[in-house]
Amino acid sequence: MALAWYISRAIERDALHLENRTGEAARRYTQFSREKTKGSEYVNDTIRKAAKAAGVRLWQIADGLGIAEGTLIRKLRHEVSEAERQQIMEIVEKLKDRKGE
Repeated sequence: MALAWYISRAIERDALHLENRTGEAARRYTQFSREKTKGSEYVNDTIRKAAKAAGVRLWQIADGLGIAEGTLIRKLRHEVSEAERQQIMEIVEKLKDRKGE
């Protein structure tokens, strides 16, 4: 009987400890996310917004660039050069014009 009580207490303690750790990790992530975007847009947000407004999917842009969708998404995680940005925006405009036809 005492062993069963001890085991149940240990399980409750471990669950509480895990819950506290998970909550702390979530708080740190939320704080990091807020600091990352504080006072500015997300990285390459103008490209994403233009594509969404034109009704163009990222896989279509990637296809126009001749790369895989995953590669484009990884590129958009960091600031792209002005030349790449211009090329992507041209592809968005072409695809937008095709949709309008």
